[in-house]
Amino acid sequence: MEKNTVVQLRRIAKESGLHGYANLRKDELIKRIKLIQSRANSSTASSSSTSTSSTAPATGKVNAFTQLREMVKKNGDYSNYSKRLRKLVRSRASTASTSTASSTGKKKDLEEISGRSRIDLEEPLTIAQFREKARKQGLRGSDYRKRLREFIQSRENSNSSTSTFNKKGATKRARGGRPPSSSLPRFKLVERMSSLKQFAKMYTIDGVMGYGPKDFLKAVKPTVINFLNTKKNNKMELFLKCYMIKEHIDTGEVEGQDAYFTSFQKIVFQETDREEIYDECVGKMLESLATFTRKGSGWTVHSVEGLDLHTVKYTPLKGSSYIELPKHLARKMAIINMKNKDEECFKWCVTRALCPVRSHPERITKILRKQAEKLVWDEIEFPMEVRSIRRFEKLNPGIGVNVYMYEDGLNPLRVSSEGLSTTKVVIDLLLIAEGDKKHYCLIKNLSRLVSSQLSKKKNKKFICRRCLNYFGSERLLNTHDVLCRFHEAVREKMPDADTFLSFKNHHKRMDMPFVIYADFESIIKLLLSAQPNPKECYTERKQQHIPVSFCYFVKCWFDDRYSKVVEYTAKSANEDVAQKFVESLEAEVKSIYEDHPSKKMIFTDSDVVKFENATCCWLCGEDFQEGEEKVRDHCHYTGEFRGAAHNSCNLKFQRPKFTPIVLHNLANYDAHLFVRNLGVSEGEIDCIPNNEEKYISFTKHIVVDKFFDTEKEKDVEVKRELRFIDSFKFMASSLDKLVKNLAKKGESFFQNTGKYYSGEKLKLLMRKGVYPYEWMDSIHKLDEPQLPPKEAFFSVLSGRGISDKDYTHAQNVWKVFGCKTFRDYHNLYNRSDVLLLADVFENFRELCKENYDLDPCWYFTAPGLAWDACLKLTKIELELLSDINMLHMFEAGIRGGISMISTRHAKANNKYMGERFDPTQPSKFITYLDANNLYGWAMSKCLPTGGFEWVDEKDFRKWKNFPCILEVDLKGAKEELHDHFNDYPPAPENLLIGKVHKLVCTLNEKKKYIVHHEALKQYMSLGIEIGKIHRVTSAIHMGKTQILFNKPLYLGMSILDLSKTLMYDFHYNYIKPKYGDRSKLLFTDTDSLCYEIQTEDFYKDIIDDLDRLFDTSNISKEHLSGIPTGVNKKVIGKFKDEAGGKIIEEFVGLRAKLYSYKMFEDGDEKKKCKGMKTGVVDRTISFDDYKRCLFSGVKQLRKMNTLRSRKHEMYMEEINKVALSANDDKRIILPDKIHTYAIGHRLSNQ
Repeated sequence: MEKNTVVQLRRIAKESGLHGYANLRKDELIKRIKLIQSRANSSTASSSSTSTSSTAPATGKVNAFTQLREMVKKNGDYSNYSKRLRKLVRSRASTASTSTASSTGKKKDLEEISGRSRIDLEEPLTIAQFREKARKQGLRGSDYRKRLREFIQSRENSNSSTSTFNKKGATKRARGGRPPSSSLPRFKLVERMSSLKQFAKMYTIDGVMGYGPKDFLKAVKPTVINFLNTKKNNKMELFLKCYMIKEHIDTGEVEGQDAYFTSFQKIVFQETDREEIYDECVGKMLESLATFTRKGSGWTVHSVEGLDLHTVKYTPLKGSSYIELPKHLARKMAIINMKNKDEECFKWCVTRALCPVRSHPERITKILRKQAEKLVWDEIEFPMEVRSIRRFEKLNPGIGVNVYMYEDGLNPLRVSSEGLSTTKVVIDLLLIAEGDKKHYCLIKNLSRLVSSQLSKKKNKKFICRRCLNYFGSERLLNTHDVLCRFHEAVREKMPDADTFLSFKNHHKRMDMPFVIYADFESIIKLLLSAQPNPKECYTERKQQHIPVSFCYFVKCWFDDRYSKVVEYTAKSANEDVAQKFVESLEAEVKSIYEDHPSKKMIFTDSDVVKFENATCCWLCGEDFQEGEEKVRDHCHYTGEFRGAAHNSCNLKFQRPKFTPIVLHNLANYDAHLFVRNLGVSEGEIDCIPNNEEKYISFTKHIVVDKFFDTEKEKDVEVKRELRFIDSFKFMASSLDKLVKNLAKKGESFFQNTGKYYSGEKLKLLMRKGVYPYEWMDSIHKLDEPQLPPKEAFFSVLSGRGISDKDYTHAQNVWKVFGCKTFRDYHNLYNRSDVLLLADVFENFRELCKENYDLDPCWYFTAPGLAWDACLKLTKIELELLSDINMLHMFEAGIRGGISMISTRHAKANNKYMGERFDPTQPSKFITYLDANNLYGWAMSKCLPTGGFEWVDEKDFRKWKNFPCILEVDLKGAKEELHDHFNDYPPAPENLLIGKVHKLVCTLNEKKKYIVHHEALKQYMSLGIEIGKIHRVTSAIHMGKTQILFNKPLYLGMSILDLSKTLMYDFHYNYIKPKYGDRSKLLFTDTDSLCYEIQTEDFYKDIIDDLDRLFDTSNISKEHLSGIPTGVNKKVIGKFKDEAGGKIIEEFVGLRAKLYSYKMFEDGDEKKKCKGMKTGVVDRTISFDDYKRCLFSGVKQLRKMNTLRSRKHEMYMEEINKVALSANDDKRIILPDKIHTYAIGHRLSNQ
């Protein structure tokens, strides 16, 4: 048995009925199999001497049960059947013989009774059927609960033969067990839902009355197994749906709710044991159910409603038997294609790489098989999946395996994480495919294989296996690998040399002809939840949001007659509102295409003169050159002549092929309500993802027309697109705040709302309405004849209700608009939200057109719009990097803003504090200064625009004479400077702390530190010494410009480094020289510095430096210090008092972005608590909580409610998480818990 492979042993284990064999190692498998076989042999030996008389039937013992059953059937009286049955069972049990025959006979009697009673007794309604019937009859509130109790009581009587009703109203299976197989219901797996492109599917088995969870899962097992046998390479997950009930002891009311209990997610391969994974899934679901009911929530299982099976296609990447190499790859003579008939192509490729031969290397020879045995293949399964290669590398140290695929050139699929320096042998494999079949080939010459896609030069190239860029020598490759190994394995295609970026999107000046603004409203479905331990972190789902209505407004730019409102509200709970929304939008796009064909140009006499006199293109602004074709450009919707243009510009100024659909907060909420419905109809779907759940934008392609192409002799489809964009990505504020800001400008700015409403109605709608979101938990509430009470407007999500003023506003809206039911109010609220969004965004469009001559509707986010605006207004040309090493160097130099707590507690004591001032103690101020538009200041400095080149090593020492970026070694700060640098050490670096990279200010030496030359000059002036200079890249031209740093890369790196020079300059060249040791940095957060300063009057101290350094625009003219106000208002790079001249009394800091300070005058508390919602911090955390946490070291937990999507279903979840913690891994905390050392301080280890 020891000679058997793992696969063979698992096959034996399966035949022996050994559970969990798939997770056992080889030695454990052998031990378990031997144990099973020894037991089987012993039981066979003993069974030969056992008497068979014990299995004889006990005749005559079923008569009493048969008589009871016949009597009940004859009389039709079932009321006392269960009691008499239990009494008979107990009496039979007490008088039963101890013989095996009697036991067996009684067991058969009980099985017969439980089986026949299920057939003979009339089956009642299921709980779901009862709910539906009650809904149709209009039962609600107390009437519904009363009828529910009566229904449960009737269930107890009618099902007493198979179940009993406990005190809390839950049914339990009678001890009779399952019915005989002849009477089992036939379970059917029905497909309920498919996702995009049929990729994921959901199937359901409906529950049957009388089955408990365990019995039901056992009964449906054959159905599920048979279905899974038809599937291979699928991920599957089971969801057990139960109807839970709970009786409230104080009122006697019975509450019911659906609950889902999920299994593990399992992958079903062809060789997978379906029964085993089903049993594992069942165990997990029952465990979840037991855990739920054990928590003391009072919920018990009333009935099993069904079982959902979710499947997702899974295509593992793995090699198998021989596939012929494509001809274009075979011609490169760079690949060995092993001709194996088994599924072990990976093994033969690796072995051949280690043991090369000249003649017929593709053959699987006896020698090759022996050579393969020298490698360790324990626990390796074939065909080999890409994800399992890591296991092979661990078993065979010193071997690294890279895998590539060939699609539009060679692309890395998997690159060994060992790197060039630690791996003795690097093996490159190519994974090719033929249908579902895949096969590994050995790449014997990577340079030859990839050379043609990199360069036409035929000299030897040294290829980076990670990014597939090439170098002229091995030395250059090794230098490149130092940075490249930290990047994801992906082919990086660089632009050609001398490629420049400039504004070319002139067509985005065109007004988008049609824009659709949309919004959803939802009903809130409350979910079951046991009460978790409040002293532990947890996440519990509390609500599910289900769309109940939608409204959208079609805005036509060129003719307002085509603008219109479309709205729909569900009439029943079963309607798929999201699907209606998608279908309506698709119809809208088709209608726009059909109703607005291109119009011919209207070319008047005055237009002729205008065209002939034109000397420049009206689109790009460039002059017409001699011989250039000048064409007439016109609007394809109105026919109006617009101007003379270049032919190339005119071709770009076409009718847009997409219609923007604008929703506010699309990515976080609305998208999850309908995105799955986009895949129901035909048409491709594209998306720009933020992550697996959130999308920046997504697009649905729709066929709007077809025509026959006579030249190509085929039908051609005309497509248009629905492009969904998030207005929050342009205006990052709530719609409520945006509308308030717009309302200050007057009614004339509400053109779209004003189209439908005027007078008092318009005034009422010039603000965001109020809505009882969580009160709306049933579609029947739409029929309520009056506005719900003020208490119904309380939101668990935000943790607050509405004011009396808001409720009065809602009452006025109800009255003025003549609402008859809540449906009228609901529809008005939905419509007004959409019209207000349209007004806000249309005004934003006009502002962008006025300032930048660009329409935001062409863009996905504000940064994209701002980037084009920058290129357009400055007319700058930026060189794109073509050197991969230069790109990686700039990437490694990107470091964000510094955020840390240097001193964790401080208390002010000065003459402005009145009676609290203690003149016997030193006078101290806590001053919180913020740099105006820090990054804007950095952008106004000289920035690189092009002419990048590597500086020759002999010129390294001249780096101060020209603008450049350097890679240098920085020596650690001298020990005599440690105290001076401790609060705010220069040259921050990205360090891996735990599992997270953090920007940390340390006093340690830095190796290969990439830094802007201005920042390096500053560090040297402060006392930091340079070691070795490794590389220097210069920019021949450095120009002034205001520019966003999202691209090109070198701008972002330069701006971030330059911004730090302002902060360090203020600290070391102003505060420290002025106050010395009398100043302590409390904290810094990118663009702010907070100090404790020992001085008689800080405000008078800085009067002489106001013009040079400070902005006093927010300090009151009546300030007691007499400091001049209004100086340098909003001037970039000037420091402003964040407290506005008011006195900060006390400060507590726990770690970066976790601090609080208290104001003296009004006791107002300012709190920063990253990761917690502002409302939760304001309501539940005080300044004293921060202080208590600092000195006690005890973590504090807080609950907050937030909306999250799970597989594109919206839920409100209650999260209990650590809000306050005194742990800070960026600094070394001293025993007094207040003072800290920077990492690397000479005293940090004492």
